[in-house]
Amino acid sequence: MAKKSRQIPLIVGVKTEDIKKSEIDLSLDNNKLTIKFYNHEVHQYLRHRTGRYVNYDPLGKYKKAIEERISNHIELNPHIKDFIDQNKDLPVKVNILVQSLPSKSNSTKSIFYMLLGKIYKIKTPDIDNYQKTLFDVSNKLLWEDDAQIYEVTARKQYGQSNYTEFSITYEDIDKDLLKGTIKKDEYKDKLDLYEMARKIKKGEINNGTE
Repeated sequence: MAKKSRQIPLIVGVKTEDIKKSEIDLSLDNNKLTIKFYNHEVHQYLRHRTGRYVNYDPLGKYKKAIEERISNHIELNPHIKDFIDQNKDLPVKVNILVQSLPSKSNSTKSIFYMLLGKIYKIKTPDIDNYQKTLFDVSNKLLWEDDAQIYEVTARKQYGQSNYTEFSITYEDIDKDLLKGTIKKDEYKDKLDLYEMARKIKKGEINNGTE
């Protein structure tokens, strides 16, 4: 374990240089922003560690490097920048794909079936650790707060190169729905939900936190 801890700065340093050199592409399709990291498998999240005097983030420089790469691309694309600025407070759903080149320590047969997708990537890192790294980078940059994320789809797999694809869909809100009062006649087929809403408002039903 101690040996592994000593290796972390070296591994993170290599990944940081890797992301600085990797090709990154940003594209916008309607309300969906997609970021592609070619020849780069995003590094797994690492918990903050305690130094002699303060806590520090082992991935601090790495995440900063990713943020700078994304920020630079945004600045070079005014239409993407304007879109994010106008929508970064909306609800978002996220899709993540992380692809890894198989290790040469596997047999040729195993590598072949990994590339075919017949063998799933079920070894570490845990899939949510990819998410945490990307979420840390995106907070304040691509959305205001992680709480805005209401749906996440994530997949890890083997492939012919290391690759990460990160898509964010910004969901528009019909703010007119919150104006005025409910007209029961318009929701005759939803009266049970109307009654529940009324009871929740009166405190007759609660979620246990109030």
